[in-house]
Parts: sequence; structure tokens; C-alpha cells
Amino acid sequence: MRTWHIVAFIAFILLLLSLAGYFFYEERLYVIQTRTKVRAVSPDNAYAFLTPACGSTVRLTVFCLNQRGLPVEGLTVSVANSLDYTIDTIKAVTNELGQATFDLKSDKEGVFVIPYITCGDIEIVDNLKVCFARE
Repeated sequence: MRTWHIVAFIAFILLLLSLAGYFFYEERLYVIQTRTKVRAVSPDNAYAFLTPACGSTVRLTVFCLNQRGLPVEGLTVSVANSLDYTIDTIKAVTNELGQATFDLKSDKEGVFVIPYITCGDIEIVDNLKVCFARE
């Protein structure tokens, strides 16, 4: 009778270990799948915005995202230049969030157009309007 208890206890322990191994594997698989290895940027998911809306210096923040909406790290972001403004690069290569940052400055007041912005070799934004005003 005592042998039956030992066998049941060992079977129970093995069941617990196999369940723990399964859940550990599933969690690791999820973490691996959420980190992007796909470096293809989706123009539909990538975006850029300017802050403040109008000023003497305007911060341009660009997010390069793939088709699943996950950030793409390590891409060089290019901003088309114009004679109407200058670009100070803060961080041109995307970080782990897919983010690159630039400061735009102008001595002229008015609304100007950034002809295009690229993440790697993919154009994500064209004809973005930027406003400059004296503060």
C-alpha cells in the first residue's frame, strides 16, 4: 500500500514539473515573438510629429514601425532639408522604441514643407508642414 503512495507522489511531481516547463516555454516563445527581427518598415504604421506646433525651434520625432506595429531598431532616419530651415540631428538612428529625433530651426517665420522623411530606404511621410514663429 505504501508503494502506491510513493508512485502517486512521484507522478504528481512529474506532472507539476512538466506543466511548469510548458508554461516557461510558452512565455519564452511569446517574448521571442514580440521582439522584431523584421527590419521592414511599414509606411502605414510609421509616423512623425512636430512639437510645439509652431515655434522658433520645433522638435521632429519619428517612429519607425513594422507591419505588426513593432519598433524597428537601428535604422537611419533621413529628413529632407530645405533652404528655409536647418536640421540639428539629436538621434538619427532609431532606438529600441523605433524613435529618432531632430530639431528644426529657422530664422524665417512661416509654414514650410518637409518634402519627405525616410526610415532606412522607405519613405514614411511626405509634405509634412512645419511652422516657425518668433517667440
